[in-house]
Amino acid sequence: MNSQDQLLIQPETLRGQVENKLRECILTGYFHPNQKLVERELCEMLGVSRTSIREALRKLEAEKLIIIIPHKGPIVTLISIQEAKDIYALRKVMEGYAFKLFSQNSTLEQIELLANAVNDLEKDLESKEKISIIHSKNKIYEILFQHCGNTLIQDVINSINSRVNILRKTSLLDEQRLQESIFEIKEILDAIRARNHDLTEKLSNKHVENAEKTALKILEKIHQEYATK
Repeated sequence: MNSQDQLLIQPETLRGQVENKLRECILTGYFHPNQKLVERELCEMLGVSRTSIREALRKLEAEKLIIIIPHKGPIVTLISIQEAKDIYALRKVMEGYAFKLFSQNSTLEQIELLANAVNDLEKDLESKEKISIIHSKNKIYEILFQHCGNTLIQDVINSINSRVNILRKTSLLDEQRLQESIFEIKEILDAIRARNHDLTEKLSNKHVENAEKTALKILEKIHQEYATK
């Protein structure tokens, strides 16, 4: 986002759109980790009431995107190294299993639906628009979880999805990782088309491991920078 004009909320916008706009500001880095959010400034920036802002902030707090400190107010969360490791460990297990199930249970139409989402991601990677990339990756996983045959996986992942997106945004700061990511996802898609279930799971695990290495490396630098301030 280059100007506050892009952030203005139309009068008819519902609370959910305020939540989405604030969430987007965090995911794109418009609000940086450990930044204090001032309600009055948010009201002016988005053109909405303080009540709408407070309701949205409570939602973001539930997603652990912000921390509301008594007598100080909301602060953008800086994910700890250990929490990041825990999230990636969970992703590796859940996504690997989901991709394996998808390769076993999906129809040809569902595979093509996934392929189209992968193509959309590749286009967004070329544009390097972070929020578009995150939305495209979410679409891939939405299709995966909807059609893998185990609805509980989606319930678990949804509970940490906002923090997963924060880590995705972090790993996308590495230009090389952008290209590696789409290559790995295409490999997974090829394995699904070949109905090679074990290879699909193995490639998914490798994809998460590589994303973790990049994100943790960047996250450690961020923590070091804040530690010296």
